[in-house]
Parts: sequence; structure tokens; C-alpha cells
Amino acid sequence: MSHGNPPSSAERLGRALVELTRRPEMRHGDVQALCDGIAVDQLIDLACYHRVPGVVYRALTTLDVDVGGHDLADLRAAYQMAAMGHVRCLVELHGMHEILSGLERPWLVVKGPVLVELGYGDPGARLYEDLDLLVAPRDLASALHLIEAGGGRVTDINWPMMAELHRAEIPMMLPSGMLGDLHWHLLVTPGARARFTISVD
Repeated sequence: MSHGNPPSSAERLGRALVELTRRPEMRHGDVQALCDGIAVDQLIDLACYHRVPGVVYRALTTLDVDVGGHDLADLRAAYQMAAMGHVRCLVELHGMHEILSGLERPWLVVKGPVLVELGYGDPGARLYEDLDLLVAPRDLASALHLIEAGGGRVTDINWPMMAELHRAEIPMMLPSGMLGDLHWHLLVTPGARARFTISVD
């Protein structure tokens, strides 16, 4: 876009999405003005595509943005699904806390529920599908044994490929039925691990 030309409809749509996903104190300009005249159906599709429907729904309802009578049912359903998924994850996490209490070293929960609790502060804001657990490399075998003894199982996996690629995560079905990734490092691939110095311990 050349300087001085009005923004295209695609650019206005993108700006509206960005502003709706910002924290309130970080927003620039009037969100209602950005939303006026854009295709709300396209905004909803874009929010779902970028996996932020819950954030956009919360912003639209909190700000009481006029969406011209458009039905926000898809955004509301995504928000509710995310909230229910988070509760399910907390149930799974409670069980994992008991199962992994037998490890010698501490373990961590990363990504999904941590982002929801500490980053977004709203269980409906972000949809995630699995529970990522990080254990010390020396505890990997023990963690696998404990999870399987508690009713979990390793999902179909190509072990020769995993060994060849040195991937630092093992996909699992956790005891209460949620998908999980058991990590022995925060960085999954050897290339990523080579670029950073991170001590898991």
C-alpha cells in the first residue's frame, strides 16, 4: 500500500483482528471504528483460522462492539469448547501430579494450560488439544513407566525414526484420555537445541 492511500479491506480486516487480540492497555485506536464496515463473517473465519476465536469473542463481548446483527455463535461455541477443554486438562493434570510424584527430579507443565492461566487469564481464550509435560532427561524412562502403569500409553510411533531424528518429545495418550507430549527437552529438534543453551535441569 502506498503512503496516503486508504487501507484495503484485507488490511482493515487484519488490523481489526490484531487489535481484538491485544490486551486492552495495548490497543491502538478505536476497535469499533476498525470493525465498522468490515465483513464480520470474514473476521470470524480469520479468528478461527489463527486459533484465536476465544480471544476475539471475549473482546467483542467485553467491548460491546456492534457487529451489525451478525451471529457470533461460532465464536461463542469455540470459546465454550476451549473453556471445557481446559477444565478437562486440569482433571488430567491432577492425575498426572499424583502419577509423576514418584520421579526423582521436578517436572514441568508447559504451553497449553500455563498460557491459559498465566498469559490469557481466561480458560475460554485459547483452544489447545494436548498436555505438554517436561521431565529431566534422566527421568524419561521412569516417567514413561509411571504413566503407563497409571493407565496411559505411548501412541503409534515410529521408534527408529524418533531415534534417528533425536526428537525430544514422545506423544502419548494420558490416563484420563487426553493427548499428551512427554518432553525431555523444551526444544524438540536437534537443530533447535544446537542454537540455544538451555539446561533442562
